[in-house]
Amino acid sequence: MFRHYPYRGWLLLSLLLWALTSYRYYVHREELQPDRMAHMAGNDFLKRQNTLASLLTDKKTIREIFSGELTDNEEQRLEDLPFYFFAYNKDSLIFWNTNELSAANMQIGKPGRLYRTAGGSMYREQYALPNPADTNQKLVVLLPILFRYPLENDYLKSHFAAGDYIPLGTEVLDKPGTETIAIKDTQDKPAFYLRFHKQEIPRWTPDGLLLWMVIAAILASVSWIQLMTIYLTRNRAYTVGVIVTLTVVIVLRVLLYIYGLPFNIETLTVFSPRLYASSSLQPSLGDLLINTLGFLWIVVFITRHTPYKTFFSRIQSVRLKYIASSLFVLSITCYTFFFVHIIRGLVLDSSISFDVSHFYAINVYTILGLLTVGIITGVSCLVIFILNTEINNLVGKRWLKYLAIALIGTCIVLYLKKDSDDFPFFILGWLILFIAVLDIRSFTLVSDLFSPHMVFWAIFICAFSTGLIEYFNGIKETDARKIFAEQRVAPRP
Repeated sequence: MFRHYPYRGWLLLSLLLWALTSYRYYVHREELQPDRMAHMAGNDFLKRQNTLASLLTDKKTIREIFSGELTDNEEQRLEDLPFYFFAYNKDSLIFWNTNELSAANMQIGKPGRLYRTAGGSMYREQYALPNPADTNQKLVVLLPILFRYPLENDYLKSHFAAGDYIPLGTEVLDKPGTETIAIKDTQDKPAFYLRFHKQEIPRWTPDGLLLWMVIAAILASVSWIQLMTIYLTRNRAYTVGVIVTLTVVIVLRVLLYIYGLPFNIETLTVFSPRLYASSSLQPSLGDLLINTLGFLWIVVFITRHTPYKTFFSRIQSVRLKYIASSLFVLSITCYTFFFVHIIRGLVLDSSISFDVSHFYAINVYTILGLLTVGIITGVSCLVIFILNTEINNLVGKRWLKYLAIALIGTCIVLYLKKDSDDFPFFILGWLILFIAVLDIRSFTLVSDLFSPHMVFWAIFICAFSTGLIEYFNGIKETDARKIFAEQRVAPRP
């Protein structure tokens, strides 16, 4: 099933993974619907009431609360209860399990009302001890519904007690109204009501498990498509495989541009333009990574499954050969400056920290940024290799190729050069050096990634990527310091 045409095993595996991913997304999306959120809030409220009921039936603990005989462990257990309570004896407060609320505003004798404070909105109930003869001992209980904090940070945020996924704009009411949902107590009577606002209902952000399921589904789908295209290439023509690969990559990418990413993946920070955006084609780091991987798929397919070395072997005219080689020289030079420009924008125009010299500055987006730069550089070197191969097949004079690249590259550099920046000349020199080493027979690229000279190329590419990142990151830090200095010395109005 997995090794023979039509590779039904990979197809079934990909369909199964997509089905499981869709089901998980559907379940979590439904949890954010108003009726489901109200159901979860109701379950949370019932659990707190049941815990309270268990406390009220614990005669020993109740007696120790009013007699002052609680041990430290018992006090800690009472503080960990999912509700707040205040114990009164003859209207005198003798015990409480929280310091977050003041007992000064507690009003005995008004059970079943919503108690609102600056710290939150809570449902309040009054409970008498099971001994009807002793009416002096009473408990005032506050069951949390909503916590609100005037000052928030990464550790202290306003939220509903039932879950932080419930919108903070949801109204908590003591009376029914338009589009309200009743939250009932253990006696199946309405305790309070919730009113959700459709515009505030959040979109579910995919968790780690769903992302791994999406990655697994993509890998299984790509494996099936790749095996099918390889089969068509070997049994029909390589052009069929190239067309299928191009069609799949382009059609899928266009659909993603039009309809957006599935499963709310665009809600992730990696797809936020605040992190990185350069154009409508590269609106985020995630889109840049997707485009890079799609381009890598096409380039690798060409290098592995097409006779790219003989694409233009039928050209016999010397004039046509020089025209074609000139176009390839122009393409190889322009492409080099183009991919360096993309890396420049990723480093300079993003909020991603590429300062890898400081460990505290490294985060997941740094890793993704470095991965993207590495893939862009790697696939670009493959493109340069293919174009250089075509030039060598058309024109056998290597010195003429180097001279043409130098001349065309110099013209491009002089056109793009700003101020006294000599960095474009460095890129041009790197390109000529790279092509010169590629022309050495013992250093040509092969499919064995662990051969000695391929290890050399891996080090060469990583060193170049590191140099680009360090150079552009240095410019970014310098510009940031200039802006900071200008703001410090600027006269205040």
